[in-house]
Formats: sequence, C-alpha cells, structure tokens
Amino acid sequence: MKTLSRFVLRAALVALLGFALTCIPVTKPVSAAAEFNPDLEEAKEAYLAVDASATKIVTPDYALVNIAVKSGAPTAKEAADQCAETVNAVMAALDEQGVAQEDYKTSALNVYPQTDYSANPPEVYSYAVYNQLQVKVREIDKLGQVLGAALDAGANEINDIQYLVDETGEVYRQALAEAYQNAKAKADLLAESQKVELQARPVKIEEVAVSPYEPIYRNYDMKEEAMPSESVGEVPLSPQQLAITARVQVVFALSQAGVAEQTSTELVVQGLSTVAVDPDYARIDLAVEEQADTASAAAKANSEQMSSIFRLLQEMGLEAKDYQTNGYQVYSTYNYDQNPPVINGYYLVRNDLRVTVRDLDQLSELITRALDAGANNLNYLEYDANNKDEHYAEALSNASDVVQAKAQVLAEAAGLQGEVKLQHMAENRLYQYGPLVNRAKSMYAGQGAAAMDQSNMMPVTSGAVEFSAQVEAVYSAK
Repeated sequence: MKTLSRFVLRAALVALLGFALTCIPVTKPVSAAAEFNPDLEEAKEAYLAVDASATKIVTPDYALVNIAVKSGAPTAKEAADQCAETVNAVMAALDEQGVAQEDYKTSALNVYPQTDYSANPPEVYSYAVYNQLQVKVREIDKLGQVLGAALDAGANEINDIQYLVDETGEVYRQALAEAYQNAKAKADLLAESQKVELQARPVKIEEVAVSPYEPIYRNYDMKEEAMPSESVGEVPLSPQQLAITARVQVVFALSQAGVAEQTSTELVVQGLSTVAVDPDYARIDLAVEEQADTASAAAKANSEQMSSIFRLLQEMGLEAKDYQTNGYQVYSTYNYDQNPPVINGYYLVRNDLRVTVRDLDQLSELITRALDAGANNLNYLEYDANNKDEHYAEALSNASDVVQAKAQVLAEAAGLQGEVKLQHMAENRLYQYGPLVNRAKSMYAGQGAAAMDQSNMMPVTSGAVEFSAQVEAVYSAK
C-alpha cells in the first residue's frame, strides 16, 4: 500500500487527537486475510484506519498471595523439621482465618546448602529450607488479617499480592463492543475534518492483542531477623480496582463516485481458554552433595547416602522407572582468596535424582524421609496430569467458542445484521501446564504417614494443573 499525501492528516491534528489516521489508495489487499473478503481484495480506493480501546473498571473478587517460611540449621534434616513445624502453624492459622484447604497450595519447596567459599576448603555452614504457599483469599477485606495471622504463626516472607476476578469474559466483551464504538466515533471525526464520507459498513474490524487484565501487585519481604517480637495483628492494605481493556483497529472505505459499497466486513479475533484439572502425579528433584579431600572419598560418601535413598524409594513402593539419575558431577573446589583462584585439594560430588510420585498421598512422607536418609538438596517440585491431549482438546474447543462469541459481539456493535461466517482459523499452540491454586489437597494421608510424627513431616499441598489453548480466527459478516 502507498499513502497519498493528500489524504494524510496534519501532524498537529494527530498529536491533538492522539490516534492514527491512514487514508490509503489500495493496490494490494489490506492484509493477507483479505483473500477471504472479495470486496476488500477488489477495492482500489482510499481507506481510513483508526485504533481505539475501551476499559471497564471492576472490583476484584479475590486475592492471591505467596506466604513462605524460610528456616536454617546446621543440617538439612534440622532445617526441614523447623520449617515443617512453622509451616504447619501457618496452615493452622489460615484455617482459623477461614481460608479453606482447597484455597492454598505449595508453590515452591527448596532445600539447599549455604556455603562459605572464602574458607579453605569451602564450608557448608548451614542448610536452608524454603516452603512457599500460594493462598487464595476470597474475602478481600480479610486479607490484611490473614497476612497478620500468618506472620504471627511464623511466616517470614510474603510477596506477590495479586487482586483478581473470577470471570472476565462478559466484561471484556462489553469493553470490546465499546472499543468499536470509540473507533467509529474517531473515524467519523476524522472523516469530517477531511471533508470525506465513510461507507456505512466497515471493511475490517480486528481485535488487537493486549493484556486485557491488569492485576495489582504488592510485595512484602520480611527477613527472619527482622521479625517483630509482638503480634503483628492486621497488615494494613488498600485493595485497588482492576482494569479490563479491549482494543480494536477498524478500516473504513471512503465513499467515492463509482465505488461500490462494501457488502461484507472482515472480523479478526483471538481466543484463549484454560482448563484446570486435578494432578495425577508430582515430580521432585532430590540431590546429595558430599565433600572430601579426594574425589574417591567424596564419591564414596555420596554413594552411601544415595543408596539409602534408593532403598527408601523401593520400600515405599516406587517402581524403578519412576526415579532416574538427573545428573552426576565430580569437581574440584577452589580457593578464591588467591588471584587467580587455585584448586585447594578438596572435591565435591553431587548426585541428582528426579523422582515421579504417582501416589500423591506419599509426597509429604517421601520428602521427609528422603531428608532423613541423607538428601540435602531439593530444588524442583511440579504437579502434572495424565491425558494431556484430552485436556488440551477441551481448552482448544473452549477457545473456539471464545472467538465465535467475540466475532458476534463486534458484528452487533457495527450494526451488521447478516450471519457471521468463519473464513479462517489458526491454532497458536501454547500447550502450557503447571501448578494452579484452584485446588489443594492435604498430603498427610499416606499409609506410612500414620507411623510418623506429622508435626515433623514436611507439609505439601497440591495445586491443579492447567492446560491453555489459543486460536486466531477470521470471520465475515454481511
């Protein structure tokens, strides 16, 4: 397309109005999708294109917040026991505040050594355990009270507060229709300023991909040594409203002598849908790190600990196919006080094991007993589901329904009375899945758990697994 200067607005007008105008003699289709619109493909005259948006302000329905406990001790087992006791207290406090168990889940769990690399040899001076819960607070007015109770119970990190709404579809469709009306008003104003007339029917209406959903974030971090000795009570918060925004680009043909009126309009829309399902299994990464003055001594110590973990997995009934070595490293440690750093004659051996836990009731017990058996690293926890293709197909079908509804909204907003027909649809493969807070399940019910002190078991709750699908579609309406 080439732009004729006689149809270009003065720069001052553009700056004043804050939107774009393009009046174009068309020598090619406006877009590749124009092949589905014969009127657009055959048109050879000028066009006017505008961009507009609309925003709806809504009150959030709930809040999501991450509440975590970080503990440190000379051994991984001691740190894990301390962390477990505190997390159990935090979960009890959530229960007392009326937060249902299905509304919180474990979103992060880590065990790792803290090493002083300035020592010779490098010295592991303690182990840190980090257990984070993602909590859904449905009564937003109680959020500050919930956070205060969690801090009083021993939580020492709070971050990523998000205010959200349960369903944005209807509100977004209202914004989409209003965005078209705003675009039409802009087009009419520009046409009047240029002393031109627009054809009654738009040539094309395209939904622009923007983030239609803008949650409000807060961040609270509190180091363990900075924790107050007295009760926190209620954390003062001021929840804000949310903005749901839709944006469109609309192309109008100019009415000119000898130019036929448009007989159809092209509608370009996008659809995203997410399906949440209960997890069928979990994956965790356990590791053993051992250090010695020779590689063989470090490897031997590591092998003894890892063998204990293998025996534990077999004892708990896991099949061999459900755990595999994910990495094995033997390397020298260095003295970094010298320049350049030199090998200090000590060696570290690390053995990583990925474990698939198919009986989720065993997860808490397995983690606790693995730390007892010598694991001193845990750096990965993910829930997953079977029948991925089936769940994705459901999300894809829902995404198809979403674009059809959007196309109908735009057609009605433009006053198009004819049937809305699909011309083209393309899948944008996302295939995402991961933990979601829609559901949580207590992990204390394993058969072997009854014989253990549950207060010392690492509490773990499972979230749902989500599958997302996205499509883009081109419709025509007469």
